[in-house]
Amino acid sequence: MKVIGSTTHIGVTMRDLRKIYTDDAVIPVSKKALKAYMMAAGIQEDIKPVSLQVVDNTENITTVTETEPEPLPPIEINTSDGDW
Repeated sequence: MKVIGSTTHIGVTMRDLRKIYTDDAVIPVSKKALKAYMMAAGIQEDIKPVSLQVVDNTENITTVTETEPEPLPPIEINTSDGDW
């Protein structure tokens, strides 16, 4: 199923963009556009390693003692035999 607007692009000249954005502006682009730019510019995407540190916190767990449950509040229950 094709997502609406997934491949729609509009061309804008740099002259028009410079009227709106300054040199340090951040312009959102799609991932496809960014990858196409990087491939055309000859820039290789850096692979960033992911590291995880597992910490054993089981020693610090304290046991929970059972406390006496609170008494239920007094309530009224109205029952009906079906006759309104």
